Amino acid sequence: MRFVVNKKNLLLLLPLSATVVCAEVFSPELLVDNRSSGTIQHYSAQSLLPAITQLLVSNPFLEKYASYVSVKLSPTHPVNTQMACLHSPHLSLLNSTGIKSRLTIQAECDYPNPWKQRIPIQLSIYYPVVTAQEPLQRGKPITESQLSIKPTDILSLRDGFFDNTTPVLGQIPKQSIAPGHPLSQNNIEAPKLVKRGNFVSIVTHRPGFAIEAQGKALGDGALGAKIKVENMESKRIIEGIVTGPEKIELFL
Repeated sequence: MRFVVNKKNLLLLLPLSATVVCAEVFSPELLVDNRSSGTIQHYSAQSLLPAITQLLVSNPFLEKYASYVSVKLSPTHPVNTQMACLHSPHLSLLNSTGIKSRLTIQAECDYPNPWKQRIPIQLSIYYPVVTAQEPLQRGKPITESQLSIKPTDILSLRDGFFDNTTPVLGQIPKQSIAPGHPLSQNNIEAPKLVKRGNFVSIVTHRPGFAIEAQGKALGDGALGAKIKVENMESKRIIEGIVTGPEKIELFL
């Protein structure tokens, strides 16, 4: 028997063909939720600490200090709260404008039951910093033997710190510094090479030659500082740069 496909026969076949195709696409055997593959795990805030640490050290600011980072749960957070999730919970840092000692991490999961959990943490960075080995007296230049390198939580140092002794040597404590106390730009300063009221040498540089005159310092100044001086001959008040002990230079 020969079956001739004409327009009428084709129209009759189309709904049947469409039904077959749909039956294949939406077959119950193919309706598998990909999320259901795997094993549901139960997570606690404590178990997430390694992943939280990895999240934090990925911050550009913390790259240098990655091996010195310590993360602990806040004492107020329940340690044993169990959170079920098929895959590792997604972690993100909440509402922070910078790295500080107290942060909040949000953990969230969408399967088998959607949930979000805020995890308060305490962050510490115990980095080697320059500290006083012995009592440092105000106004007395600092020597190498008076210094030590001590791991210190730098997030607790609001005034900054030094990680090597080179820029500290020869500096002057602004006040007495106790042993073990970190040194910073706030508690030490460069020695004053010029003191207010002292006579100084004023060297004025002009193209091809220099002129030297005597002056009187109107302020204190360390190396490289700008201070005002009075020219003893002209009585003019000018501003120059401290280039050495009792020496001011002007570049015109």
